[in-house]
Amino acid sequence: MRNCRLEATAEQGCRPGKVDMVTDRWGGVYQFFHYSAFGEVLAQRHAYTGSFSSRYLFNAKEFDNETGFGYYGARYYQPEWSVWLSVDRLAEKYPFSTPYSFGGNNPIAFIDPNGDSLDIALNGVTFQQLLSIVGVKYRDRVTHNDNGRINVNLDGLEQEELASIDKGLYVINLMANSENKYFFSVDDFEDFGEGENYMVMMDVNGVVNASNGGKDGNGGYTHTPKNGYDGQVAISRSGSFTDLDGWRDARKSVTFHELYENYLRTDQKMDYRGSGEGGNDRFGAHGRATQLENRGRSFGNSTPGSALYKKPENAREIYKNRFNN
Repeated sequence: MRNCRLEATAEQGCRPGKVDMVTDRWGGVYQFFHYSAFGEVLAQRHAYTGSFSSRYLFNAKEFDNETGFGYYGARYYQPEWSVWLSVDRLAEKYPFSTPYSFGGNNPIAFIDPNGDSLDIALNGVTFQQLLSIVGVKYRDRVTHNDNGRINVNLDGLEQEELASIDKGLYVINLMANSENKYFFSVDDFEDFGEGENYMVMMDVNGVVNASNGGKDGNGGYTHTPKNGYDGQVAISRSGSFTDLDGWRDARKSVTFHELYENYLRTDQKMDYRGSGEGGNDRFGAHGRATQLENRGRSFGNSTPGSALYKKPENAREIYKNRFNN
């Protein structure tokens, strides 16, 4: 895992990892930590030239001074006992392991991030479209259970290098292991929050990107995720996507972009358009998703972040068949 070094005046930019050193603005060592494999602080030193003390420690998670536990979003962790203090909400995925164990009781080989879920619609199409954004050599690392819950196997891969190894796998892993819960589907109709059933295929973009975090492209929350989820992406099954030139298939590009944009809105609280305030930066979730898509392997779209959507010509027939009219 990558070590994080923080400047004592601004705790920014540190991701998992662990915080092992805090420096002042001139690079001088201000605070130092040494951990066991399970995250117990074995030794620490402090310059005592100021009142600042890093509240982010092992795995770059916040340490709660009142309880003495690490806060991981989904659960609290007791590093001295090397256990979680509540049951893993995904315990059914690991029947061979105690639901209180950290990192499968093997933190050298495994990590234990925030721990929640990415679920998909079980219609045969959604999973194949999800896999399409992952390089062929890594696709067998993404699986799902009978309920559509995604699991990502990172054995042998460096997590901190995952974005450069395979950006599609990187995004899926972020969503599958976020403290938030996501739902992804490829269909012409989909349920959203407050009982809304929406005709995705008739949307002007052929996509619905709903989040309880940052605002959407309309500056609000046009759609909200279905009950039990924090972020949701639905992409038209029957419509077609091309780049702005009008002839390159852009469906993989759209899938990657919308999933990462939804993650940034939901997990990082970025608005679609950045404002430079709060959880945003000047690029926003849309701009950041476009930036990552422009790096490395291409998804075949000459204009990442933009696509032309054509509604299915037989939309009326699809509608009638769906509702037996």
